[in-house]
Amino acid sequence: MSAEKNIRSSHVGLNVRDLDRSMAFYEVHLGFRPVSRIELENGMRIGFVELPEQFQLELVEDVNYEAGRDGPWNHVCMRVADFDESYRRLIREGIQFETEKLFMKEFWENGMKFAFFRGPDGERLEIAEY
Repeated sequence: MSAEKNIRSSHVGLNVRDLDRSMAFYEVHLGFRPVSRIELENGMRIGFVELPEQFQLELVEDVNYEAGRDGPWNHVCMRVADFDESYRRLIREGIQFETEKLFMKEFWENGMKFAFFRGPDGERLEIAEY
């Protein structure tokens, strides 16, 4: 069996209750750039945001989505250049972290600083420096 040789990451889809609110959250607090929005014939709205040249999130609006319910995905992590600066900035912007700053020396060559917080619909997010 041979694996796909030209495979790259593309995106992760997340259910959200309010597409406009979620797109603004990822843009304002985490530096994502809006890419596209569509509305399907059935009224479903979908938006894509990206960290250019890196990663995309597909935000799928479901007004009946049970916010805060963890699903099969545990979290989405954004790697930052300066954890302490990003952590302080997000707190100033009103983000409430679920954890204090954590450090695991066993992760990566120089260890890893990280902390978890929730997005506007309860999706579990992480910032990390390693």
